[in-house]
Amino acid sequence: MELNVNLVNNLKYRIISSFLLIAIILIYYFFHLSFIFLVPIIFIIHYEIYKIKIIPVSLIYLQVIFYLIFLLNYDYCKILLLRYISFAFPLIILFLATSIMSSTNKIKFFCFNFLIFMCLIFCTVVYESNHEIFFLLIIIASINDILAYLFGNLIKGPKISKIISPNKTWSGTSISFFISFFILNYFNFHILFSFAASLLFFYGDIYFSYFKRIIKIKDYGTLIKGHGGVLDRIDSSIFTISLYLIFNIHV
Repeated sequence: MELNVNLVNNLKYRIISSFLLIAIILIYYFFHLSFIFLVPIIFIIHYEIYKIKIIPVSLIYLQVIFYLIFLLNYDYCKILLLRYISFAFPLIILFLATSIMSSTNKIKFFCFNFLIFMCLIFCTVVYESNHEIFFLLIIIASINDILAYLFGNLIKGPKISKIISPNKTWSGTSISFFISFFILNYFNFHILFSFAASLLFFYGDIYFSYFKRIIKIKDYGTLIKGHGGVLDRIDSSIFTISLYLIFNIHV
């Protein structure tokens, strides 16, 4: 009985936060708000990283300044980014691999931090270029998260990783993967992107959980009740949106 109560409460928080996210998305969409309105969200994300206190605070400040410069010179910076994105992609893979394989936590979080920063830049470009795609991917990521949690608790079965993410099961993840894949196909995304994006919804979630386990914290932040901060809210979508930008340049 207690388990059912916990399931209902946790599911309630996930649904409420998802609807809150969708409400914010609709406000951004219908009022055609510029990407400059993403700045508060970027600040919150960097503040959550700052609280971890593993990487130098000066690095966080530098990234925020760089992001503001990027926004102030958006058209020029966007052209540069798209021109050299072929070099950015291997850099992302390098940061991703190093953040996992490194033997020291400082290097892990240094690469984790820069990886998030690069993805946020990519997400800004997608947001400004195509609001509909940006919002759609975030909404599908939220649906994926709710379905994985719901079916994982209802069906149960083997855990994917009891250490990194003790609540994730193969059953919930598999069902949410296939549903996400079919939703993306329904909206006419390329089949290869649909497959990769459905995988990244899961990978982004477990990747961020991995870093919470390293520093032994439950949440990155407490802004959204029932979720581990804004970083925890975007983990399923940040890599997917970045992939969309890279994919649509090369395919």
